[in-house]
Amino acid sequence: MRSRSENVGSVADLSTRVDVSALIRTSQMVAGNFDPIDPALAGRVERFIGWLNEQPPLRPEQKADVELQLRKLLATRLRLAADRKRIPAIAEERIERPIFVIGFGRTGTTLTHSLLAEDPGARAPLWWHTHSPSPPPGEVPATPERIELTARELDEMLMQAPGLLTLHPYWDKRGHCPIECEEVFTLDFQNAYPSLLYKLPALAMILDASNIADAYRFHREFLQQLQWRQPTKHGVVKGIYH
Repeated sequence: MRSRSENVGSVADLSTRVDVSALIRTSQMVAGNFDPIDPALAGRVERFIGWLNEQPPLRPEQKADVELQLRKLLATRLRLAADRKRIPAIAEERIERPIFVIGFGRTGTTLTHSLLAEDPGARAPLWWHTHSPSPPPGEVPATPERIELTARELDEMLMQAPGLLTLHPYWDKRGHCPIECEEVFTLDFQNAYPSLLYKLPALAMILDASNIADAYRFHREFLQQLQWRQPTKHGVVKGIYH
């Protein structure tokens, strides 16, 4: 028989774990997209939550914050899927001659990316694009309020870790600052990047080399979302994992 203390510990462990089924269900409610979730995406969500539940237990207030951020992230991904289904023309966008800035961390890739993004003929994904990509900019022009709402998330992250601004000085552009492609992959739960998951106490970069085709397929879909019914420009993207 199990002791009373063991039973109490078991209940406590369950109370700190994130329920993946509840997370998916509530994310569908937030997104307003009740289509069956793509099995591959569901598998990546389950994998991520499985990793999270293996970490040291979260305090109750931590768990609430983490679940809220995960729900927002998944709801954003489900809205992208809904946009693509609702507007088939998004899938017809041709992504031609994008520039990929690659290199090891802390070697000047960010500066190179930022300079290339200054070209009027270039389009670089920005902070607000990954935090509020739906509806697509080509359907509903982004209002200053929409961009400001995402910028407040950057402000909150920097309040928790102000030293990040030294490492990323271009973040002073707030919602308009260019972002790294690891953020794009995180929208599809291919990766875990702190700018979208900064409330988690620990993160692991989990881009799966065996699933790289799916990761880049979504990367292309994301660029199509930004480009649809917008002026034709070449993409400029950056990521150390490229």
